[in-house]
Amino acid sequence: MNILEIILQNLPAIEKIIKEKCEIFHKSIFLSSIEELGSHPDAELPEILSRIAAVRTFTWELIHIGHWNEVDVQKRIDYSIATFLEVILMLKMNDAEDDYQIFIDCLKELDTGILLGASVVNEGGEDVLKSAARLISVEVSMREEFRSIPLSTKVELRPSHGVVTKMPASVETQVDSLELPSIQEFRENFFSPRKPAVLLECINHWPARDKWKDLGYFIHHFGHRTVPIEIGSQYTEANWGQKLVQLKDFIERQFISRSEETVIEYLAQHDLLEQIPELKEDIRIPDYCYADTTETDVEVKMWFGPWGTVSPLHYDKKHNLLAQVVGTKRILLADPHDAEAVYPFDGKMLSNTSQVDLENVDWEKFPKIREIAFYQVHLHEGEVLYIPPGWWHHVRAISNSISLSFWWESSKE
Repeated sequence: MNILEIILQNLPAIEKIIKEKCEIFHKSIFLSSIEELGSHPDAELPEILSRIAAVRTFTWELIHIGHWNEVDVQKRIDYSIATFLEVILMLKMNDAEDDYQIFIDCLKELDTGILLGASVVNEGGEDVLKSAARLISVEVSMREEFRSIPLSTKVELRPSHGVVTKMPASVETQVDSLELPSIQEFRENFFSPRKPAVLLECINHWPARDKWKDLGYFIHHFGHRTVPIEIGSQYTEANWGQKLVQLKDFIERQFISRSEETVIEYLAQHDLLEQIPELKEDIRIPDYCYADTTETDVEVKMWFGPWGTVSPLHYDKKHNLLAQVVGTKRILLADPHDAEAVYPFDGKMLSNTSQVDLENVDWEKFPKIREIAFYQVHLHEGEVLYIPPGWWHHVRAISNSISLSFWWESSKE
């Protein structure tokens, strides 16, 4: 059974979703296109593809109107279904078994559908877009030669990339560090009192501890996947931006051929393990995320970038376990009680972010920053930092780095 035949097995589930959830006009186009797939000659496939592509383009425009969080999920479902049908037509029209480039093109479309659409699952609960992307990724990797490329984790602090010049004086306050604490110890001494801590020996069993040190692993298995990256060292800069790129191109620019002139790019705060579920096999969700309940939902976000990336001083509303898988980061922490002294931005969008550049403080503009006793942590490979809700934190990668954030809410909040 070839890839197209396997993907086509999901059509009955897709038809059911179309009938139950799609907007009436799109429903008509989708259902007629599925019917024509099996009954019309191949010569008419381009016409069917043209109709599906038009729906996909129209839906893309709709989901880019207004704020992303306010987009109607129905529009995203329509976009996912249009993506799925378009990929089927691409494979059917181009005899993809013998066409490497069509596989690459299909992966790009599937990732766009995964990133912008909503999850569409078959009767077994499997996301049909992610399933198709996994099948095609395996086929592509089988056609490419694996090349090992160790990820350098040399610590880098250079004047041209944000050397610390005017830091607050009090940054030597220490955070408790303890080896593999019990759930009870973590809950009583850190989780309940909302106190930061560095947890040791907690992720040594992860396959990612070895696999993710090799850039070749990402390039060979996932290099053609499309991912969102940030451009610029931190999101408060005027020249900061975002774009979609192939993972292999991001790795090439930032880790293999990087020079002093290279603009920093950062795969930041992205749920890559949801986009590419195969990566979940490389990690385990820490038991500490279930300190007060086993019913909580845990969000897993990846931070993958070169030395020099910065997350400016900010706080999160959720509990956070920051697991340092590869490389080293320096974190500065401030107590929630110091919120007024960090000068948060006005307005809804950045109200959780400080106006102060902690590595080059304007003392006249922000005099209260002197009053804060900052905690400083150098988080090394294999270590996990617990950051309670409301705690302000500034993060700099002082080496090439891969981290994961595990965010969750307490059942009592």
